[in-house]
Amino acid sequence: PDPAVPPDTRGAVTVTGPVASGVEAGCLVLTSGSTTYVLLGGDPALAGRTATVSGTVEPETVTICQQGVPLRVDPTG
Repeated sequence: PDPAVPPDTRGAVTVTGPVASGVEAGCLVLTSGSTTYVLLGGDPALAGRTATVSGTVEPETVTICQQGVPLRVDPTG
């Protein structure tokens, strides 16, 4: 397990927080509590808004975003 990923944020989660553009083009991040998630499959229209997102935390997934714990967004939720 990655020690940077809190144990209560592994697997399926629903999180709420502000969504912002990431440091890399095309990346979206959501901060909930002390955890920042990079939204995989997140809607770019969410940038600048507060959103509730459901999905699966995938700490082993490699991204180009250079920040946040990967969260694969559930397109139905």
